[in-house]
Amino acid sequence: MAFPAVSVVLPTYNRANIVTRAVASVWAQTFTDWELIIVDDGSNDHTGESVRVFLADSRIKYVPLEHQGVIKAINFGISQAKAEMVTFLDSDDWLKPDHLEVNLNYLGAQAGVDLVHSNALVLGDRVVPDITHPGQLIDLDECYLEGTLFVRRRVLKRTNFDEGGIGEGYRFVRKALAAGFKIHKLASRTYVYDRSRGDSLTKRFAKSNKPTAKG
Repeated sequence: MAFPAVSVVLPTYNRANIVTRAVASVWAQTFTDWELIIVDDGSNDHTGESVRVFLADSRIKYVPLEHQGVIKAINFGISQAKAEMVTFLDSDDWLKPDHLEVNLNYLGAQAGVDLVHSNALVLGDRVVPDITHPGQLIDLDECYLEGTLFVRRRVLKRTNFDEGGIGEGYRFVRKALAAGFKIHKLASRTYVYDRSRGDSLTKRFAKSNKPTAKG
């Protein structure tokens, strides 16, 4: 059985009204050899019904869990991923059509790079707290946004996301760098990061901090 080239992990919680936007953006990708794992973190709305129409596509899986929090949902999605490359999508956000193609083309030509990240097209507030300098703010272009990460399986065998509030993308990358993995930052903005909603998951779990190393 052939495995997909990339697994997209999409954690969601009570996003029945907008999760279809995120799912549809994966469906519309110019690169088509993917699987999408929708991890429902115990939603008590009709999230499952909202995504049901997409499940006719065998590349899309819907996994309902008990509510445990976004990090456990992400790590569970990683455990279910079949591809050698894993990326992430928040249910508040969406992808431009060439998002997978741009990132996978780079990684396909750069076997020595273990993970890539990029800036995002941000809708809403661009500044977040700097967790290493309390009281200061930084622009999102200075952050590691986990939604933009593409990670090779060899990295995920050594590290995962850990709980602890904001900055989960930063903490994950720091652990990967400490383990000797190589990261590169692409100039593309193919990930649309929607911080315009007051209740957005990505706003409540702000990806914050300056990278200690840039590709």
